[in-house]
Amino acid sequence: MEDKKFLIVCLVVSFVLMFGAVMFLSKSGGGEGRKVDASILVKDGVHTKGAADAKVTIVEFSDLQCPACKNAQPDLNKVYETYKDKIKFIYRDFPLTTIHKYAQRAAEASEYASEQGKFWEFHDLMFSKQEEWSISPDQAKFDEFLTGYAKSLGLDDKKMIEALNNKTYAARVQSDVDDGFKAGINATPTFFVNGEETKGYGFDEFKRLIEKYSK
Repeated sequence: MEDKKFLIVCLVVSFVLMFGAVMFLSKSGGGEGRKVDASILVKDGVHTKGAADAKVTIVEFSDLQCPACKNAQPDLNKVYETYKDKIKFIYRDFPLTTIHKYAQRAAEASEYASEQGKFWEFHDLMFSKQEEWSISPDQAKFDEFLTGYAKSLGLDDKKMIEALNNKTYAARVQSDVDDGFKAGINATPTFFVNGEETKGYGFDEFKRLIEKYSK
């Protein structure tokens, strides 16, 4: 009886160790990541920068109020500066509205900025100032920050707030969110390189995939 119990324990431990090893390998960059069709990830009107005819396309689904998305920016900037002649970079909105109370309004504000040709400037400013505006006690205070940022970029702050109150860009943001759900996204930031989901978002991971798809 004791031998049988010992055997069962050994089998359970072996299973746990094997499962743990598989999970470790899946997160450590070995093998291919999950693939998503380009028709879901790349649409007309998405925010792009880099080489239009690049062999490699990086798609990011992001939330301007997400701390992890902000933390990813230094590595993304390094990737862009290193490979900007070889990659096309695409940003798509995926505000996590259940945990980030200003994410949706921030995303809509970025769409207003985009219409004025200032998307990337607004994007960078919102991330650099995230710790400031994300702790706003209410929407009125958040809007004060938004109007200040709009003015600093030469945007019409009154028209921005009017557009936000009228939900002018809500459908545009929702279109990205819908595609994010189709792509199986449940967290931000999530990245795809030529449709392959990255295993993390460090510079080395992007380098591995860029070199893989540049050949």
